[in-house]
Amino acid sequence: MTSDFFRKLTVGTSIKKPKANDTKKQIVESDVKVEKVKNKSKKKKETEPLDTEERINVYRKKYKIKVTGGSVPAPLRKFSELGKMGVSQSLLDKLKTLALKKPTPVQKQAIPVLLDGRDAIVAAPTGTGKTFSFLIPLLAKLQEHVDSGVRAVILAPTRELADQICAECRRLSEEIRIFYLNKSIVNSWKATPPTTWPDIIVTTPMRLLKACQDGPLKLDNVKYLVLDEVDRLLDANFLEQMDKVIKLCAGNGQSVQKVIFSATIPTGIEDLARMFLIDPVRVTIGRLASDISKNIDQSLVYCGKEEGKIMAVKQIITGGIQPPVIVFCNSIDRCNELLNCIRSLGIPVDSIHSQRSQSERETIIKRFREGSIWFLITTDLLARGLDFPEVSNVINYDYPEDTASYIHRIGRTGRAGRFGKSVTFYTDDDVKSIKIVVNVMKQSGCDVPDWLAQLINNKSK
Repeated sequence: MTSDFFRKLTVGTSIKKPKANDTKKQIVESDVKVEKVKNKSKKKKETEPLDTEERINVYRKKYKIKVTGGSVPAPLRKFSELGKMGVSQSLLDKLKTLALKKPTPVQKQAIPVLLDGRDAIVAAPTGTGKTFSFLIPLLAKLQEHVDSGVRAVILAPTRELADQICAECRRLSEEIRIFYLNKSIVNSWKATPPTTWPDIIVTTPMRLLKACQDGPLKLDNVKYLVLDEVDRLLDANFLEQMDKVIKLCAGNGQSVQKVIFSATIPTGIEDLARMFLIDPVRVTIGRLASDISKNIDQSLVYCGKEEGKIMAVKQIITGGIQPPVIVFCNSIDRCNELLNCIRSLGIPVDSIHSQRSQSERETIIKRFREGSIWFLITTDLLARGLDFPEVSNVINYDYPEDTASYIHRIGRTGRAGRFGKSVTFYTDDDVKSIKIVVNVMKQSGCDVPDWLAQLINNKSK
């Protein structure tokens, strides 16, 4: 019975969408081949040196790169140019091993800025390679000098994201000592301080402070501080912790290069960041609201009342949807409620939220990546940074609280040039906030019915 349901689940109308997109990609690739001769002159221009301000500006405009700040380094065109910037051959070979042939727009500009030693504010759409934008220059700098003690700290708002960043860092380097700092490591350091400290620590602000306050960890030798998903790290929940972390890193008065990354950096958050950044370069890629979702088919589904959401989920599932799927709720109770509903249909499903233990969360994410869990229900805990390449569908079961939340949620699909689909449920109570989704849909080129576009300007129900 269950296997029959799974078979039906994989042959519905939605699963045909990626095939259509694949066809679209083939057509595009075919067009490129046909136009090869016509584009020859354009390729020639790509090889011209970026030795004048005019050429640099033209190149940045081509890739929607915007910069502010003094003496900003020219963008990177290909990874092979990193050798001239002091990057070791071993790191360049590793990039080739990982089949990283061409830098993404954010990598083109952010990597030279960070290699130049500048503090930086980097805003780029989800799924565009921000993690490697700070890991490549960080590893290059750490390979230049060998010192004792922790030399770099990378902070993330969740343990899952910190763990993922650490894994990506290890893919790039086998020489640099990299630790994902969790509770068990902190406890082991308390009992027996290590004789050799890691070069890089990746963790959350609270775990880092615990290691410094209750254990032997010192941050006196830190030269580099990276804040990923900075709009979350500098909100009210983390602000006091972050203030302590920054003071610990600068406790010896040493110079610390500080860089911040996110897909969304509101003005208020940027103002806070500029209080501890020194003459930062700001790098922005495209128009974030539109670029983040250009490969995502976004839609709104009206459910009337809350009770209608359960029926809408069942209709989507029985109609055919391609797993794996991430479903976002606004609270833990809502996660548990929906978990029981979907589980009753015989579908491999689980949930992640702050009340699950660390070992449970790690196991669930591992099973979800492997494909043994088809539906993953979560709060905004998993909305930021985590990369699930195979996720083709996102369902916003509960309406997002703001535009940033919506952008980060749907950014779990349509990553790295792939195509995805997002569905957002809304009820009568959500109509007053309908513009949160509609405005992003309009900016990203999605089809928005006239009545829905008019609804955001209509104050009456």
